Amino acid sequence: MYALMQIDTESRREVAGGIQDLPISDKCTLAEVLCIVDAKEQYAYSIEDRDNRNAYFQQCASDYEQAIAADVREELKVELLHHRGKALRRTAQQAGALACFNELLTYRPDWHAAHGQISHLGMQTGADAATKAAGEASMRWLIDKMLFDFSAVPLRVSLAAIAHLRSYANVVNQIAHEDQKVAQIAEVIAISALEGLDQFYEAFVAFTSKFAYEHESVVVALAESLPELLSVSPDSIDKRQWASACEALSNAARSANMAGKGKLASRLVASMQIFAQEIVASGVTNPYSVRVVMKAFITADLPDDALEICEKAAPETKDHWILYRKSQALLAQGKTQDALTSAGEALEGALNDARAKEHLPSYYEQLSKCAEASKDHSSAISFCECAVNTCPKGKYLKHLQDRLARLVLKN
Repeated sequence: MYALMQIDTESRREVAGGIQDLPISDKCTLAEVLCIVDAKEQYAYSIEDRDNRNAYFQQCASDYEQAIAADVREELKVELLHHRGKALRRTAQQAGALACFNELLTYRPDWHAAHGQISHLGMQTGADAATKAAGEASMRWLIDKMLFDFSAVPLRVSLAAIAHLRSYANVVNQIAHEDQKVAQIAEVIAISALEGLDQFYEAFVAFTSKFAYEHESVVVALAESLPELLSVSPDSIDKRQWASACEALSNAARSANMAGKGKLASRLVASMQIFAQEIVASGVTNPYSVRVVMKAFITADLPDDALEICEKAAPETKDHWILYRKSQALLAQGKTQDALTSAGEALEGALNDARAKEHLPSYYEQLSKCAEASKDHSSAISFCECAVNTCPKGKYLKHLQDRLARLVLKN
């Protein structure tokens, strides 16, 4: 029954019936507990109102706590600790969630999924210093285990860890300097694509966003080895993955262009546009989807479409990620002063966002491009110097230094 409950959503509900309301006790088998817990999670995600959904997750956490307090046997206790921790994480009760996972690890130190949940906790909004530190430690543990023997870590856990890497700059920077580790992570992503896991796109977008510039050959090789990546249709994957698929294809297309693989880049752009258009047709609402679609249209050299979706979905936005894309689109249209204004607003927002610190060089470079297009060469040089001064070592720094040298020579 548990296996049947892992199939598509509509069938799941039919199979699960009303078992989410069954009580959990020491008389239950492990299989029964797994089915009840899974049915509860499925039911929770069928509740559209966020407040009501959170209230249900809170009730789930209380149900699991009561079962644990009734002194259930250990094999049930560890499962209930895991799912109580997940329910608390979903209701932003991070301290309680971390306590659950830490207690679980006293029974099962190598429980990969628990480390995966702790790494998720550490990247959540509002996480305190202790939770962030615990998240980074669990992320390092997972990556080390995965790189030592990827078959020893459940593939879904590995993919989730890769997807969460973007929130752990220290771990990313350490991996980025070791070509073999980057290649190993790419191999895990390739295997997940062959397995047909939707989480592939979340992992791929995280991988390409962090490693594509410095390791474009790895990204290109990965794209070339996965023809299904180029031909997949939005209907074939979960709608929740459309934005990730669109951004992953955008990043891969950029890498292909950088590597001189024009034909591959064109095929990736064509697939990317299909996803972008489907996202627009379905009604873009959240900021992430807006900036992903804008990025896709800019990559496809369609700045008018990028600005149209921005005007429809976020006309008065203060989101610096969106403003950055808006500046790129305006510059592509030749509206240099408007582009400069948007780039300045984007930088102001990014400077006040700790998550954007590593992206500051790109924001300064965009300002430099706008100033250059406006024939303000001194400002173009100044902004490019800021980009160089905020950029770590690597290919991008070399690119910025070359740009700065060209601007100085031109001036």
